[in-house]
Parts: sequence; C-alpha cells; structure tokens
Amino acid sequence: MKKIEYRHQANEIWQKDCMIEFQSSTQRNGKRVAVSGKVVDGKFLVRREDVDTSLGVCVKSFPYWRPDWLESDFLLNVETGKYTPISLQSNTDPVTQMTYKTIELPKTQIRLEYDKAGDWQILESDINIVGTLRYERVPGPMEVQL
Repeated sequence: MKKIEYRHQANEIWQKDCMIEFQSSTQRNGKRVAVSGKVVDGKFLVRREDVDTSLGVCVKSFPYWRPDWLESDFLLNVETGKYTPISLQSNTDPVTQMTYKTIELPKTQIRLEYDKAGDWQILESDINIVGTLRYERVPGPMEVQL
C-alpha cells in the first residue's frame, strides 16, 4: 500500500459557457504546485511555474456538473495546467433514463453518470498508483444549484 498525501483546491470563474479565470493549488507529498489562468486580450493564458501558455478563446476545464459543456476537443486540467485532447462518448439507458458519459483521455478515461434530470451523480477514473477513484454525489444542505 502506498501512502499519498494530497490536497487540491481550485476556484473557477465562468462567463456563459467559457471559463474566464481560475486559480488552483495542489499539495502532493509535500510538493506544492500553483497554477492560474485568465482571459487577457481575448485569449486564455495559463501560468505555471512562471511560464505563460496561450490556449485559445473559449477554454473549459472538466465541468462534469454541466454535461453540455463537456462537448469540446480539449479540456484544461486546472491542477496541472495541461490542455488535454479528449473524446466524449455518451449513451442513455432507455429504462432508467440514466445517462453515461466517458471522457477518453490520452492515458485514461473518466466515467460519469447522470440521473434522468441531467444532474451529475457519479465520477470514476482509474488511477495507476491507487486503483479506482470514485466520487459520488451526496445531496445535502450545502448543495449548490447551477
């Protein structure tokens, strides 16, 4: 068993269907990485380790809570600053009306489930060093409505 210390926080600001600014901080096994990005002169710039990278006009992170925003050729990993090519597959179970989406990435995939109202319920991904990572939505008083 491998022990991993991990803490990640990201704050994103969106305008309509595009992210216009973000800041993230990740601490993994004692190493801290900060990444930020914002729209400057009509283009999205990402800053990581004092290096700026220009990405394009309408940049999206991995907005699994808004499945229509996943329709993109690239998504920005706000933890690493990498603009990752993706492909998206989707199908809906005719009986339960659950929708299943798979985001194909170069080295892995993210599997998502949505209820019949289109609300995100489950996110799963296989991580080499720890196995399957699974997030499951638990409704409660702190739930944010988008």
